[in-house]
Amino acid sequence: MFWVEVGSVMDADRYREEIRRLTAEVLRLPEAEVHDGLSFGDVPQWDSLGHMDLLMALEERYKVELNEDMIANLLSLEAICQYLGKHAHA
Repeated sequence: MFWVEVGSVMDADRYREEIRRLTAEVLRLPEAEVHDGLSFGDVPQWDSLGHMDLLMALEERYKVELNEDMIANLLSLEAICQYLGKHAHA
């Protein structure tokens, strides 16, 4: 079990910087404002429309398909990194 957790963290970390840059671009934020703890609603740009724009960009970039449950659960950069660490194809 320990090795699975380490692998998941390493896989999530693989995407972290790129996801920060993509989030800054999609939400039109300075990169300095995009940090690991950023979540839906923390900035005005990450509202429901910003959330959909971000998730569509993630789907396109990482070749993942997000269903309603995932859209409702991917509400932070950490959750996005963890998900992509397990499911991304890019």
